[in-house]
Amino acid sequence: MTEALLDLVNAELLPTIAPLGFKVVETDVSEWFDNAYVILEAPALRVRVLRERSIVVVGFGPTSEPGTWFDSAVLVDYLGLSANAGFHDRDARGVLRGAGAFITSMWNELTAKFSPPELATTKKELRALAEERAAKMFGG
Repeated sequence: MTEALLDLVNAELLPTIAPLGFKVVETDVSEWFDNAYVILEAPALRVRVLRERSIVVVGFGPTSEPGTWFDSAVLVDYLGLSANAGFHDRDARGVLRGAGAFITSMWNELTAKFSPPELATTKKELRALAEERAAKMFGG
């Protein structure tokens, strides 16, 4: 059995982002395939760490809409950092350390984009970019 996702988040991600106000607010572990998730929340942003079939994926969303999530690859592209980056890999520790560095270095941009005045525009643009990326990837 692999290391518990919550333990990894507490060891590798939370120490980096806790000074920004992040706390673990939800966690779950499935009986199947060692799937699990951990949701962290700060006043301005939510972060979801999801492990499915040994792949760890990080997503981001607004605190005002707990069910709205955007993949890190789309968000990194949206912020103009890289069209080929994001936080997903089998190396959970590496993913969590990378996500922590991203969150702390891009904190002002992230909080602005997910703030109530900009949220509707951000969601619209992120969804359009996600569709564009999917069309390029899968042809369509």
